[in-house]
Amino acid sequence: MKDAVFTSDEDFERIVSFYFDEKLSKLHEEELQLLKRWRFGVDILKKYPTTLKAAKHLCKMFSEISLEQAEFDIEKSKKLFSRLNKYDKSFLSFFLIESLITEIPKNKSKTVRNKNLSTLKKVLTQYPKYLEERNISIDEFISDVEGRLKN
Repeated sequence: MKDAVFTSDEDFERIVSFYFDEKLSKLHEEELQLLKRWRFGVDILKKYPTTLKAAKHLCKMFSEISLEQAEFDIEKSKKLFSRLNKYDKSFLSFFLIESLITEIPKNKSKTVRNKNLSTLKKVLTQYPKYLEERNISIDEFISDVEGRLKN
């Protein structure tokens, strides 16, 4: 039987700090693995919204963890990605922007990419704090995203 790893509240806070600003903290390899599973946990929860179903799928993806650990990881994933409250516009904008950035390169259609870039630009104008925190203009940000598409 696989051992459960779990984490302390201090570990969780360090992972959260790292997630929101990688310059603020360094993570150990085990913590990086936890964060990786938590990121997958969010995607799995979109398809399988119950903790148990999501945990079973997480176990399939990460065979080295037990179901108990997977359930724990799913709960921490929920806590991390809803940490700032469901109604926190800053968190929602961050999540939306990051999702758009992830989706844009997945589509091969130039028309769809351009539409997604246009949507991203609109979202960025509605949430200027996202750019202010990164000290970058909308045009610079969009150029950076477009540059990644060419590679």
